[in-house]
Parts: sequence; structure tokens; C-alpha cells
Amino acid sequence: MNRNQLRSRKTFERKHANQIATQCAAVCYDLDTKGRYVRVTNPIAVQTLRKAFERHLLLQDHITFMRLTDVQSEAFPASGEIASGTVSVMAVTRDDKGDLAYAIERCSGGCGNVRELLEAAKRAAVRKLGASF
Repeated sequence: MNRNQLRSRKTFERKHANQIATQCAAVCYDLDTKGRYVRVTNPIAVQTLRKAFERHLLLQDHITFMRLTDVQSEAFPASGEIASGTVSVMAVTRDDKGDLAYAIERCSGGCGNVRELLEAAKRAAVRKLGASF
């Protein structure tokens, strides 16, 4: 893609970020507790994905992070119950084909410092995506 095409794509994505994010969030899959891919259907999870995708499209960063509440984190199929003091982070980027991809990571324990847990969760989420941070 040349510069003009890239600029045009970014402009289009910013202008239509909500619509693109809504369409992408509606067709996302995640692993369930048995390790199988299942469609994300929980309305809270779908809305969380839409918000993260929209933010990523508007910011046009390499990786976009969004801290999740316990309710948002628990809405995803494989999460189960979130322990007290857990920090959950979603990372969004593009895969090799240019499609939006996400990963969720949860960290708890250690010294309990939220800032440190947040940083650890970000790094772990980036590793899951296979991206560099």
C-alpha cells in the first residue's frame, strides 16, 4: 500500500470507526473453558469489543490498550470468575492480513500495585498477539 492509499484507508476508518467496530465485534470468536473457539455473544463482551475496536480505529496506534472492569472481563467465554485484586487488559492490533485482533490478559498477586499489574497485563496481552510493544 502506498502512502496515499494508507492515508485514505486511515481517513475512511476514522470516519466510519463506529460502524466498522460494530461489524467486527459482532463476528468475534474466543476460546471457551474447554479450549474450543466459540462466538462471543454476551452483550457486555460484544459492546466491550466494539468500544476497543473503535478506539483502535480512531487512534490508529500499532497497539491499543483498554483496561477492563471485572464485569467486562467476566463476560468473555473463558474467563470464569475474576478474583479480587485482578487487573484485566484488552490489547487490540491488526493481524498479518490487516484484520482487527484482540487479546485479554489478567494479572493479580505480586505486591498488589495496580500500576505494576497493569503493565504486566499489557505485556502479556501483547505477547499473546505476537506483536511488539
